[in-house]
Amino acid sequence: MEFRVLGPVEIRVAGQRLPAGHARQRAVLAVLLLELNRVVPAEQLIDRVWGEDPPPSGRNTLYVYVAKLRAIIAAGGEPGAALVRRPGGYSLEADPDRVDLVRFRRLAREASSAGAGEDAEALLRGALGLWQGAALSGLTSPWLAAMRETLEAERTAAVLDLNDIALRRGAHAALIGELTGQAAAHPADERLIGQLMLALYRTGRQADALHWFDQTRQLLAAEFGASPGPELRDLHQRMLRNDPSLARSGPDGDGAAADPGGNSPQPVVPRQLPAPVEHFAGRAAELRVLNGLLHRAAQGAAIVISAVSGTAGVGKTALAVHWAHQVADQFPDGQLYVNLRGFDPVAKPVRPAEAIRGLLQALVRPAGQIPAGPQAQQDMYRSVLAARRVLIVLDNARDAAQVRPLLAGGRGSLVLVTSRNQLLGLAAADGAWPVRLDVLSGEDARALLRRRLGAARLAAEPGAVDELIELCARLPLALSIAAARGCAHPAFPLAALAAELQDVAQRLDALDGGDPAASVRAVLSWSARSLTGPAARMFRLLAVHPGPDFSVPAAASLAGLPAGRARLLLGELADANLLTEHAPGRFSFHDLLRGYAGEQANALDSETGRLDALHRLADYYLHAAHRAERLLYPDHPRPALEDPRPGVTTDDSAGSYATALAWFDAEHRVLVAVVAAAADHRFDTQAWQLAWVLDTFFELRAAWRDWEATQRTALAAARRLGNRFAEFHAARGAASAQLHLGRYPDALSLLSRALRLSEEDGDLGMQARIHMDMCRVFEAEERYPEALRYSRDGLRLARQAGAEAKRVEADALNFVGWYLAQLGRFGEALECCQQALIMHHFGDKNKEPHSLDSLACVHRGLGRYAAAAECYRRAVELFAGLGKEWEVARTLAKAAEVHQEADDLPAAIIAWTRALAIFERLHQPEAEQVRARLAECAPPAARQSGDPVQLRGGGGSVVQWRRAPGGHPR
Repeated sequence: MEFRVLGPVEIRVAGQRLPAGHARQRAVLAVLLLELNRVVPAEQLIDRVWGEDPPPSGRNTLYVYVAKLRAIIAAGGEPGAALVRRPGGYSLEADPDRVDLVRFRRLAREASSAGAGEDAEALLRGALGLWQGAALSGLTSPWLAAMRETLEAERTAAVLDLNDIALRRGAHAALIGELTGQAAAHPADERLIGQLMLALYRTGRQADALHWFDQTRQLLAAEFGASPGPELRDLHQRMLRNDPSLARSGPDGDGAAADPGGNSPQPVVPRQLPAPVEHFAGRAAELRVLNGLLHRAAQGAAIVISAVSGTAGVGKTALAVHWAHQVADQFPDGQLYVNLRGFDPVAKPVRPAEAIRGLLQALVRPAGQIPAGPQAQQDMYRSVLAARRVLIVLDNARDAAQVRPLLAGGRGSLVLVTSRNQLLGLAAADGAWPVRLDVLSGEDARALLRRRLGAARLAAEPGAVDELIELCARLPLALSIAAARGCAHPAFPLAALAAELQDVAQRLDALDGGDPAASVRAVLSWSARSLTGPAARMFRLLAVHPGPDFSVPAAASLAGLPAGRARLLLGELADANLLTEHAPGRFSFHDLLRGYAGEQANALDSETGRLDALHRLADYYLHAAHRAERLLYPDHPRPALEDPRPGVTTDDSAGSYATALAWFDAEHRVLVAVVAAAADHRFDTQAWQLAWVLDTFFELRAAWRDWEATQRTALAAARRLGNRFAEFHAARGAASAQLHLGRYPDALSLLSRALRLSEEDGDLGMQARIHMDMCRVFEAEERYPEALRYSRDGLRLARQAGAEAKRVEADALNFVGWYLAQLGRFGEALECCQQALIMHHFGDKNKEPHSLDSLACVHRGLGRYAAAAECYRRAVELFAGLGKEWEVARTLAKAAEVHQEADDLPAAIIAWTRALAIFERLHQPEAEQVRARLAECAPPAARQSGDPVQLRGGGGSVVQWRRAPGGHPR
């Protein structure tokens, strides 16, 4: 058995990981391992695991975790390993050498005593090899965080000791890449910076070594108001005067290994990389990918290629140059760089033959040896690189054809290509590894601003920083321009800088650094100029789309094109990194790209053309939603639609309930935005009709606020049209949403208006529906006599309306039965509810579970708990089949009450627990009520002892009761 804390906290047996439980349970294990073979009091354990926020029953919870860990350790079969209860607390007792931290510390001590030779190096490598990541990873509490910092400091000390040994034996060239990465992670560690400076100096990179000293001095002054210590300052001075002792080996020198003859001449190699990127931030995942490719090259693989692509201003060149400097020492035969100018605003793209001649001039001396003909030059280029290990950076490539002739290289060489296009041909035909850059994460964007503006300035205005990041769309170029403006005006608050970017129309003007390469608009234009005419038109029109993303059929309708043609154009835009295909068939672009596309649309497309495109888009979403809603609720009334406008993509293929629900889920935010946009542009028919067909989906997903917003928009559109039918339905929909939001007076006001409209039109069926809608409001206010009166009026009106209102009659019967039950008149209620259930079963299947719910209430009132529970069970099944999760949860909560009244507490706990999970997932307020009911269910035995208690119910249900942190059982 082995215990690990140097990384994830784990228990392993014969190399296999045992399940140590969730984070809190593993935190208990971690505390006991860090105090191995010592008794830890229970209160101290609780404090170290939970800090200042322990659970209400901390000791009970701790007991459960300890019991589980004890069982896991016992099952491992390790003699002498056990988690035991001792007077005063708990102790994990085991052979210390079974814990990786103990072994790490022992090896580090032995290395310290072994001097600076191979034995010490082997011991330190063994010690560091025990680490599997950040210590105690995934665990949170103030005490554990402090321990993590302590352990990481021990690890860093071991790494620095190992670096010293490697420098003494002359491995400075091989160390540079590793030291650079360590220094980037710990830029204020002066010992580490000194090691890196020494390694750089001894490989002939004195300027880079001095640059690191200057950078460290600035960092210490800005962050801590301090200067470098005497040791680092002394090293700096010795480098400035080329102190010969820095090049000596042996105990009298500083650990440099030189050739026996002293300073041997170094081979001449090209070093063409541009200057390092001073304020580089983030990109950890991409750097890991590139480091993996470096490993392949180091193993002697044939030329390795990586193609870094991304939209304009996303930081492709910065990533390439930053990484190239980190690993330059891994390519002893040189580093080549060429800007291929694939998207240059002025110069033409560099021809491959021109690039090869320039590269040869860096590789061959004297230049007179270079042949004159292009083919001969290419042959020589391949021959020269065949025996070398070189890093080649090909920046700003236009396409794969421009890059392919430059790929010659020896085994172990690596070519890093950047382009605004994805270069999929290079990946397919030449084995390039694609690395696509997206905009920065929020944290990486914040790190970039911190490097430019300083931590103190960001800490003073955190809200303005967040606003700046979002307004710059997390695009590195935009963030850098904004940061430069902040540096130029150090007295300006960041909120003022953010205010300059608020106006979408002026944002691109504000993100102009006065130079084409430092202007977001300019660099975006260079990418747009490479598009074909149809793709450029599609790009412009997509700015008209109001939603956060768009599908192929939506884009096709927007442009008035067949779906297949639209897919090709979207592919061209994605290949140019002007769009992102973030899910199969779904595309988006960030706000700055949207703003630039909008500028181009306003400049190049007529207003009529843009409005026609938006009109087609509204038609597409209306007809697609209408079709999908029919699959969700075939019997639901919906508006009759006119034929869509020419150019709108329609889909008449077969679908299912599941595909329809998935379509609504994917388009949810888009549909809300389209309703608003249609109303804003006075496409009022599409606005009210689309809002109507969204009712079913919004009710399924309990999206009450979206439902209310779209229906309010529909109501205004209907009134502008003077369409009484539309106004009636919009008022009903808005009232239903207001009811769910608890705004009862608003709901009644809307329903009163709808009732007047139906009375003026003489529509008895609609009057009946409004009466039942009003019943629901009265019920929410617990005004049951009024609710019963209105439901009976609704039943009377439905019967007067005749056959066309049979479904309304069934609903009204159910309502009458329900309100009779609420008033305790269960005998009368039973007949109404049974009759409603039969009518719904043979009529509107969607209403059948509502009738079962009412019938269950009646049985409960009559003391027939088994019958009530069965009705609830059937209702849950039907609601679940319809995808009505909120209704499922409500019905489960009612079923739980019936089980409790029938003295079947385990069944009640199970039902409440299921209901709670759904309410929490839907973020519904009912979750708190259910949580409270569960907390009340703790049996006396569990309340008194805190021990687990098993409960058996009369229906065969069994639960093991434990109080979880949230108060409900696990």
